[in-house]
Amino acid sequence: MSSLRSGVVAAGAVLLMLATASSAQAITWAEQGDAGQDPSTTGAQAAQATQGVGELTSISGLIDGPATSPDAPTYGNEVDTYAIYLTAGTSFTADVTFTTNNNGDDTALYLFDSSGIGQVWNDNISNTPQNSLSAINNFSVKQSGTYYLAIEGVSSSGNFVPLDASGNPLFLSADPSTSGPVTGTSPAQTTNPFARWGVDPAFDFSGTGVPNPGTVVFNYTVTLQGAQAVPEPAVGGGLLAIGALGFLAARKGKAKVKQAG
Repeated sequence: MSSLRSGVVAAGAVLLMLATASSAQAITWAEQGDAGQDPSTTGAQAAQATQGVGELTSISGLIDGPATSPDAPTYGNEVDTYAIYLTAGTSFTADVTFTTNNNGDDTALYLFDSSGIGQVWNDNISNTPQNSLSAINNFSVKQSGTYYLAIEGVSSSGNFVPLDASGNPLFLSADPSTSGPVTGTSPAQTTNPFARWGVDPAFDFSGTGVPNPGTVVFNYTVTLQGAQAVPEPAVGGGLLAIGALGFLAARKGKAKVKQAG
């Protein structure tokens, strides 16, 4: 019986050591298939969850506007959304670079919380390749948890933006003082949750509310700081449970020895 307890203790210790060691490894995530476009864990266009234990340093993938998506066959795939984990008070940075197929395409970055409420976004000027790349710098969330990071390939200003249930943009993409697009980084203008992607009414010149077909195609990498992959409670919980069983078995054995003495 003593050898069995020792074996359980040893196995638990080894697994806990492995779990601790894996938490220190940096994770680079590559898009699996086509990442969904919605800041949600359910539905045909649910966000793709990054997986692993440790710091998430980059996400890479493909924006392919002319492709056909199950959710919007007339539009295509110009948005990829990923679930990541952010810690309250930790500075978060996301910086986009093109890796291939760069034709001076424009990008936008959006960050949502677990309820689909907008947090911050960035869209830079697309006059030059250097200014067409988006970045969120030194942003801190107020609560730790799962967040959704969306990267969009912008066909035209306001053509495909996150809207609430009433069709209002979650972020101010149109500047009322200039009647042009907002550039730079800005917070959400409402606490209403995400409902769908669609046309910003300020840029709906056709009056149809239907986005124009997507046209941009490029490979991207989003370099991250202050982010982690989404935790896997089933795996982590199993390791901790085995370790706890080993610890309890050892304590029980010591108690019996003490009582017998």
